[in-house]
Amino acid sequence: QPDEHSEMRDRALGALRNLALHYGNQRVMWADERLRIALEAGAQPGIHVAARAHALGVLANLASHPDNKQPMWSSTAGRVREALLSGAAANEPAQVREHALLGLANLVSDSSLRSSLVEAGVRRVLQSGRDARDLPRDHRSFLGARVADLQRAVEPGPGPAILRNGVWHI
Repeated sequence: QPDEHSEMRDRALGALRNLALHYGNQRVMWADERLRIALEAGAQPGIHVAARAHALGVLANLASHPDNKQPMWSSTAGRVREALLSGAAANEPAQVREHALLGLANLVSDSSLRSSLVEAGVRRVLQSGRDARDLPRDHRSFLGARVADLQRAVEPGPGPAILRNGVWHI
């Protein structure tokens, strides 16, 4: 519920979200333990919607840095994992859900995490986001591509086709 500090918290988290867009800030921001603890707490259910959406937006941006993916998924007591999965639920407010889905999708690019992501139900969650009409089309496309990545992780196909001497080899 909003309290006397909600507006200030919302603005601070919004500023952090903007800072986290810059690739050069992402690893340093995740390495800051106090910031990590604040983001993990701010992204949990029960937090004011705008603040929670901003905290999840920061986490989504930080999850795009390759060095952050592994530690974020295995963060202290799984709090980031819990926050992203709960925030991505279909019954969450759109702004919360959108940022949580994008955070999960950003983690998928680390192929070493894919089996763990599938075990945690991320493929199913991303599929529901891909099919959600309340999300922007480009986000749905991004989610769809990550679903395909996870699908290949659990059901690898024959591999890429190669054209050799005018003949396609699969």
